[in-house]
Amino acid sequence: MVVFSLLAIAISQLLSGATHDVRLLFVSQLIGGLGGGAAQTALMAALADQVPMERMGRAMGWLTLCFQVGFLAGPAVAGILLRWVNLQTDILLTTVPVLLALGLSVSVSGRQGGKAARLNIWRPVQGLAVQPGFYALVIVFLAATMLWGTLQAYIPVLGRRGFGLSPTEVGYLLAIQAVVNGASRIPAGRILDRVSHKGVIASLAVTGFAAALLILPHLNGFWVPTLLLVAAVPLIATGFISISISFVQMAPADSRGAAMGVYSTILFLGLGAGPALFAPLMDRSFVAGADRRRPGQRGAAGEGRTDPEPARPLGRYPASPMTSM
Repeated sequence: MVVFSLLAIAISQLLSGATHDVRLLFVSQLIGGLGGGAAQTALMAALADQVPMERMGRAMGWLTLCFQVGFLAGPAVAGILLRWVNLQTDILLTTVPVLLALGLSVSVSGRQGGKAARLNIWRPVQGLAVQPGFYALVIVFLAATMLWGTLQAYIPVLGRRGFGLSPTEVGYLLAIQAVVNGASRIPAGRILDRVSHKGVIASLAVTGFAAALLILPHLNGFWVPTLLLVAAVPLIATGFISISISFVQMAPADSRGAAMGVYSTILFLGLGAGPALFAPLMDRSFVAGADRRRPGQRGAAGEGRTDPEPARPLGRYPASPMTSM
C-alpha cells in the first residue's frame, strides 16, 4: 500500500508538471489526494504492526512530527526554487524526493516479502465498531478535527480582522503555531506511553483546546493570542496522538490497517466539515463588525497601521492552506 500511494503521488506530480490543461490538473490532484490519504493510512498501519504497544506513543509522535516537518518544508523548498525555475519545472523537481521514497519502499517491500491476504473491508470495521468506547472515541475525534480544521481555515482572517495584525504578523503567528505543533509531538507521545487511559486524555485535551478557542476571538494584538495558541496547540496534538493510539489498541493485530483507514477517513472528513459547517456563522460574525482595529494601532512588530478596511464577507478572502493534524 505504501508503494501504491507513493506511485500515485509521483504520477500526480508528473502530470501536474507536464501539462497546462486545467482539466488534467484537476485529475492529477485527485490522484495525488488519493495517494496522500493512502500514504498516511499505510504508514500508520505499518507503524502499528512494527512497534510494541508500550512504545506506540513516541512512535506516533515521531511519525506525526515527520508529517508536520514535510508540510512546512515542502512549500518552503518549492517557493525558494521558484526564484530560479518556472512552476512546471518546480513541480517536476519536487517529484524527486517522492521517486526516491518510492524506490526505497519497493526495495524494503521486496526484502520483506509477506503473504497476500484476502481483501475484506467490512469485517474488520464491524469488529472495530463493537469495541467498548468506540463511538465515544469517534465523537471526540470528530470534535477535535472540526475544531482544528476550523481554526486553520479562519485564523488568517481572524488575525487580520479580529486581532488587528499585519500580514507579516499573521505569518509569524501561523509559523509559531506550526513549530509548536511539531515540537510538542515527541513529548506528548512519551507522556502517553506512561498513561493507560488514553481515551480520557484525548477527551480532556480536546476540551481544553475548545476552551482556548472560546477565549481566542475576544483577544487583541499579537502576543496574547500567540501565547494562548502556544499553550493550546500541544493539547490538540496530544489529543490526536492519543486517539490514534486508541484506534490501534481497539483493533486486533490483523485489522490495524482497517482501523487506521477509519482513523484517516474521520480525520479528513472532520477537517473539511468544520470550516464548511461554520462558514455561514463566520461570515455573519465578521461582516457584523468583528474588525476591531483602530486607526494608527501598532502591532507586535511595531509596524504602522492604516484605517481599517471595510467589512466584507469571508468568501472574498483567499483561502488559507489546510494542514493535516
